Amino acid sequence: MKKILYISIGFLWAAFSQAQNRNSIWCFGDSAGIDFRDPENPVPFTSGIRARSDCASIADENGNLLFYVGSDTTVSTSHGFVYNRNHQQMPFGWGLVTANWNHEMIILPMPGNSDKYYIFHTSITQIIGIYYTIIDMALDNGNGDLEVLNQNLTIESVTDGVAAVKHANGRDWWLIYAMNHNGIPTNEFYLYLISPEGISDPYIIHAGGTFVTNSGDLSFSNNGENLLFTSITGLIEVFDFDRCTGILSNPVIVEPENPSTQIIASGVLSLDQNLVYISSNGIISYLYQYDLRANPISASRDTIAVFPEILWCSGMLRLAPDNKIYLSNIYDNGINYFFPYADSMYNPYNMNLGVINDPDSVGVACNFQPYSFYLGGNRTYFGLPNNPNYELGAVQGSVCDSLISVRELDENNGILAIYPNPFYGRIRLDPAKESSEKIMIGIENDTGQEVFSRQTTFTKQQIDLSFLPKGIYFLRITSDRFSFVKRLIRI
Repeated sequence: MKKILYISIGFLWAAFSQAQNRNSIWCFGDSAGIDFRDPENPVPFTSGIRARSDCASIADENGNLLFYVGSDTTVSTSHGFVYNRNHQQMPFGWGLVTANWNHEMIILPMPGNSDKYYIFHTSITQIIGIYYTIIDMALDNGNGDLEVLNQNLTIESVTDGVAAVKHANGRDWWLIYAMNHNGIPTNEFYLYLISPEGISDPYIIHAGGTFVTNSGDLSFSNNGENLLFTSITGLIEVFDFDRCTGILSNPVIVEPENPSTQIIASGVLSLDQNLVYISSNGIISYLYQYDLRANPISASRDTIAVFPEILWCSGMLRLAPDNKIYLSNIYDNGINYFFPYADSMYNPYNMNLGVINDPDSVGVACNFQPYSFYLGGNRTYFGLPNNPNYELGAVQGSVCDSLISVRELDENNGILAIYPNPFYGRIRLDPAKESSEKIMIGIENDTGQEVFSRQTTFTKQQIDLSFLPKGIYFLRITSDRFSFVKRLIRI
């Protein structure tokens, strides 16, 4: 046991140190970039990107840019590009399936491999599902290149807003997106676990209010404990999220879906998770704030800013490494389509970002300053980088707070098979070699409460668990010489 504890603590320190500053470099819009390595003094720079909405970027543990992605198209096609640290397209860094809408790309480090990264990407313009591409930073003399391109996870129609958060073990990732059933109301989400073993099959979740659109936005709170989902047709809801089990629970509907209202562009939670900020579009665009402590929450809506000068101008909201929230705005002169901008279309509206300087403060005290962060002569469109919080570590005190406690028993371990999983009522234990050795079987629910225990022998047997509610559980099998953990899903 002491050895296991030592390994866990060592890993947690390594995970923490490697995660620092990975969100420090933002690349977005028309050649725009921001360096947040000094949070007190963010510095604009020129990148190689041109992306109306869709973009993501990642740095190394010291905050030095590794690569970034974006799309320069307005239709569903293979126009996603990958740029290296030198702001050049990677040799094979093109052809990613995407459509340049809202947060259709995200970059995740591959657990267990420090050189490789996943890019997850999708498109809502056609029913083409979600894909992944793998970047190997050891290629092209350390500048990185594509190893795998456009591998399909699902061909079903999805909604904008791919999001991700660290698993409670501080190493793995949860990837989530909302489904789209082509005009049929749904509240379905797909969740994947990304681990050294690869990408899991999707966990299908039904939670919260219904929506019919294929356009929305998903963003996790900075600590990963809450998930905000907004649909373009008006739904605003906040979930509790369990980083250990992946369970979405306690949905709070701030506003129900109402297609006749303003079109929602984006949403983000404040650092303390008490406030929700919403950018909303129409002939006149707005920035709203909701207080989740109010009752009812909808009555707390406060208009933080009004944008009467430009049609449909509000873009993405994102919490930055300096703990401020940034807002992108497009410039539409009512004559030329704004993407790509004409060479003559440089002005204060598209050369600056808005900044919420004190996002934990209610009302005007949040200190929103429109068009206040100068991009150094570059321009912004709708998008800001869809970067997760790479710095999250393990959830201390959780049943999943170390790699030892969450490592699932390998199906090919040669010692014990546990099946079926997911299960309906019974599971079967099938040792490769039976013995009279005493074992203790315990099952915990997602809150860590023990719901089943039995002392038995290491023999083939069935366990009736039909009394358990649907959900995710952790099966622990221990003896004097081994300890196994297996995550089970009751359906």
